[in-house]
Amino acid sequence: MSSDIHLRENDDVLLFWKENTELFPILSSMVRDLFAILASNTTVERLFLSSKNTVTDRRTSLSGKK
Repeated sequence: MSSDIHLRENDDVLLFWKENTELFPILSSMVRDLFAILASNTTVERLFLSSKNTVTDRRTSLSGKK
């Protein structure tokens, strides 16, 4: 099966797959699954936000005994 469909760098990828679902049903389904993956992880974000309390003036002013 040959196709003359070309996708340019500035084209909307999601729109392309929506418009070509009938032509490429299996690939279209795979792309929907792939793009459904979240780009960030809430656990990592929570740890990053909590790290702001690690290095503060209050925590870094240890006395000479410690």
